[in-house]
Amino acid sequence: MQSNNIKSRKLSLLNNFAFYFLFIISSNFILAQKSGNILGVISDHASGDPLPGANVFLDGTSFGAASTLDGEYIIRQLPPGDYKMIVKYIGYKEKNFPVSVKSGLTVEINVELEYVAVESEEILVSAQAVGQIEAINQQLSSNTIKNVVSADRIQDIPDINAAESVARLPGISIVRSGGEGQKVTIRGLSPKYNVM
Repeated sequence: MQSNNIKSRKLSLLNNFAFYFLFIISSNFILAQKSGNILGVISDHASGDPLPGANVFLDGTSFGAASTLDGEYIIRQLPPGDYKMIVKYIGYKEKNFPVSVKSGLTVEINVELEYVAVESEEILVSAQAVGQIEAINQQLSSNTIKNVVSADRIQDIPDINAAESVARLPGISIVRSGGEGQKVTIRGLSPKYNVM
């Protein structure tokens, strides 16, 4: 008798499992039938080359995708309705346009983006070639090992005094007093051994 109860419980559990399994599959099937998809290819307008990693999204929603290495994208299981689709890719002009998603249908939208130059503010580049070239030539023509810092370079560095400027050279450190560099230490030797 007890074995009949165990068998009936197992059969009941199996029936419940089968019912829930079929319910989940059918609800996903119904949901898939009610939703739509958008797919397509993002490419360069001039060359026709695919643009991998382009952002495709529907404005005001959390639906979106990124294009693959072949420029292909797909946005799945969209509720039917009208959306504004936006396509972005660095260095290309952004495109946006309306798209209508129908229940159970897939809309194919291929997008060609136009290349645009990225504009920024003006950048001014300056150099201290004369002073630096002279300092480098002095280092190269020296019979001993020495580092030279040009006067132009020292003026451009916002240091309080010459000790602070010289501390930028390799093997040089400074001894501070009151937060300000006072004495120079070369390769770890005491400042009393320096001839400056």
